[in-house]
Amino acid sequence: MGKKSRNKRIREKEKLAANHSSAESVSIINSETYEIPAFWIAISIPLVCIVGAWTTPAVATPMELKSYASQIYLSGLLLIWMWINKNSHTNNLNFSFTRLCLGLLFLFGTMSIIWASNAHFWVYKWNKWFAALSIFLLAFQVKQSRDNLNTLIALTTVGGLIVAVIGILQYLFGFSVIPQTSFPSSTFGNGNMAGQVVVLTFLLPLYFLFQENLTKPKIWFYAISAALLLTYAYYTRTRAVWLSCFLEIGLIGIFILLDKKRRTAWLFWSKEKTRACIFSIAAFSLLVNLNMNGFQPFWSVAATELSSIADAVGSSAAEGEIRYIIWESTLEIIKDKILFGYGLGNFFDVYNTGAHTDFRILGVQRVHNDIMELIVELGAGSAILLAAFIVGMCVVLYKLFLYSEGYKRILYALLATAITGSMLNAQVSFPYQLPVPL
Repeated sequence: MGKKSRNKRIREKEKLAANHSSAESVSIINSETYEIPAFWIAISIPLVCIVGAWTTPAVATPMELKSYASQIYLSGLLLIWMWINKNSHTNNLNFSFTRLCLGLLFLFGTMSIIWASNAHFWVYKWNKWFAALSIFLLAFQVKQSRDNLNTLIALTTVGGLIVAVIGILQYLFGFSVIPQTSFPSSTFGNGNMAGQVVVLTFLLPLYFLFQENLTKPKIWFYAISAALLLTYAYYTRTRAVWLSCFLEIGLIGIFILLDKKRRTAWLFWSKEKTRACIFSIAAFSLLVNLNMNGFQPFWSVAATELSSIADAVGSSAAEGEIRYIIWESTLEIIKDKILFGYGLGNFFDVYNTGAHTDFRILGVQRVHNDIMELIVELGAGSAILLAAFIVGMCVVLYKLFLYSEGYKRILYALLATAITGSMLNAQVSFPYQLPVPL
């Protein structure tokens, strides 16, 4: 009996030693898994923002240069990460409902080369989608810590600030190094696309301004950044951007007012922040009354733009409203191939060479409605996947709002608001045709 008991204790010790050894091996394997610094991914945002047609003559259009820059950088970063982790066995990709929808949409877009009307346009658009897939995979390798979130938001703000400062210089001083099709378009050559960057970033400085123990230089930097971003949004005179900004300001204002019970955990204010905000509001109020020729009252510009919005809403294709003409022709194009569409990136080719071309507006490159453009290119199946993704995202955001606290709560609110404004912009413009990660 004593011998059996002794043997049992020996087996238990051996089992514990084996478990301990296994635990150590897991630890060793985990230590060989390299996490990507958040800076490496976030720096792609200011990089894409500053790239443009800076040379004379330009080697390509601004949007082509930005697309190539993002694709080369993100593909290279993904390749480096895969090489570093080539011997690792612990990198897993977890799937959720929203990730599955995006994955299926990417797969469907990839397969569309089989039936694409023009394979060359498919290649150009697919490269953008591959850059999106790259940053999607890389983002999962970044640890979700406060420092990493701060890095991501800070560099995103810097990217928006680059666009805004260059655009303001163009508007006030005639800075004309970069060719533009609409004025002022910063490094994008198109005010609609440059304005989308502002829609996504102009509220982000609030994430830092609401933080506790923010240093004085950072308080002033982020307060002034918000003013400059809004100033450039005004200078673009893009109706979709204006409406999106108004919506976002209203939504975040409602959130701040109604979140009384949890507000004290994420909103920290001081006299220095008040002074910085007063100065920034004063600077914004001055800048919106200036142009290249001197003083121009902002209310005259605002009245003209707002009345044009009202006229556009009450207009129709028969009356010559350009967007309605494009949308009317697009609906006819969709009807011809409702199931699978014409292939990724093929709207331009189909619209300008097909049976539904409207000769009043030849050369149209975008639908000015990203959802309709997606359906033209990938059919009704893409619309179903997109709708499922939006529903899934709404559920995720609801759960985040329900359970998040502190700095994460205001961050989720700001991101949800920015996405909402961007989606509004996408109904009358083409923000989701921008190069990743914008």
